[in-house]
Amino acid sequence: TVRVVCPSGLPLPRFMVEARISADRELTSRIAGEGLHGSCQVDGVPLGTALELRVSHSCMMVQTVQVAATRLRQSVTLGADIVFNLWAVQVPGGLTVLASKEDANVARIPSHAVPFEGSREVGFEQSVPVHSRIHVIWHDFRPDDFQPVEMRAVVGRLHVPGYEQAKNSRAMDDCTLTSLHYDECVDVAFLAAPEIVLQVVVQNRPVSDVRVEIERESVRESTDEGGRCAMMLRPGRHILRLLHKALTVHWVHQEVVVTQSRPCIVVSLPMTLKTWRAPMVIRGKAQAYRVWLTVAGSRGNASWEPFGTVLQLPDGKRVTSSSEGLITLPLEAVPPTTVMVPPADTPDLYSTLCVPAPCVKDIDLSEVFDPTLIDGVWSPRALGFYPAAPLIDDLDPSKFACGVYTGCCCSGVVGVRVAADEGRLTGTTGRSGLCILSGLAPGNHTVDVEHGALSSQKM
Repeated sequence: TVRVVCPSGLPLPRFMVEARISADRELTSRIAGEGLHGSCQVDGVPLGTALELRVSHSCMMVQTVQVAATRLRQSVTLGADIVFNLWAVQVPGGLTVLASKEDANVARIPSHAVPFEGSREVGFEQSVPVHSRIHVIWHDFRPDDFQPVEMRAVVGRLHVPGYEQAKNSRAMDDCTLTSLHYDECVDVAFLAAPEIVLQVVVQNRPVSDVRVEIERESVRESTDEGGRCAMMLRPGRHILRLLHKALTVHWVHQEVVVTQSRPCIVVSLPMTLKTWRAPMVIRGKAQAYRVWLTVAGSRGNASWEPFGTVLQLPDGKRVTSSSEGLITLPLEAVPPTTVMVPPADTPDLYSTLCVPAPCVKDIDLSEVFDPTLIDGVWSPRALGFYPAAPLIDDLDPSKFACGVYTGCCCSGVVGVRVAADEGRLTGTTGRSGLCILSGLAPGNHTVDVEHGALSSQKM
């Protein structure tokens, strides 16, 4: 009689047995049979016959036993291999690993579970790859005194690249393969995703109060004063959803790649601004319009209206705002590591944007704009004026026009002396406030503006 016991302590339901009878080392006959409910009987074997028994099953390696028929009844007890499947389930904050028996009901396994891919520790600093299935020999099987195999002794400590070291579940403390047989699927371990520090910057400046969400993950955080927030995020590519009450008008999507070598990830948030115009009314008539710049979340002043215009970047490039006045600044390249707060005198695009001619700029250039945050919103910034009537008709490209106007109603200022290139070219503004100079070569120049009612200014 051939008996086969599973590591759960239960009989192996079905297996194949092949008995080879040999004499003088020559095969004389072969008997094949099927074992049911853990046993198989081979009858009619003459006493003194040498048998070679081969036992096989789909979930065990072929076992060969040499037996001599010395009694009328003899039995051989074998232990089947330890076999079960491992599954990985993505959960908030990490990865849950489940174990199921070979013939588990599909309904017992979560629908979003995938075959486990990783490794397990089987000894001191010895790691073995695991590809969805653990199949090992029951080495400590004793035919006369066997106990169900403990799960934790087989599973060991699991590893998955990019995740923290696995922590066995509490159910593993007293879980055996007998438990697995009846439960069909059990919780084995949890691997926590690495903790990632995410820093959100705008124009390379950390920004607080940014709502951060991860698509397909139950992760919701907000940045602190340093623009940082910590979260458990599994390795791989993720889509961030970013929202700020002042700097964005809707959720902004950014892609990040999480690896163990990048504990801190810097994400650049595009800044959306809004341009407005405020009428400067004299005697019931709009003489000019002051142009204001705010962040997108600002509601502006009651007398302001959204205004589509052209803005000039420090490098000379121009961007155009929409009819609603909205404009999104280009993203700045960010360093791969955490961003420190720049010095206070470091300009950003918000403070250096301007409107190109023929807009009138404020002449008081000594005042440096301070992008102060008021209740989390950058303070409005005046860019200049647009007169109700055109400032100047088409100008000859070989000539240079300098106009000086009042800040109250954009009227021309008469008698302002204009000098260029250290006095080489001079002129005086007329009634229209314009002074036209000829012979100024293309390039950068310094222009001196002088008037008895004004302090001397250089532009």
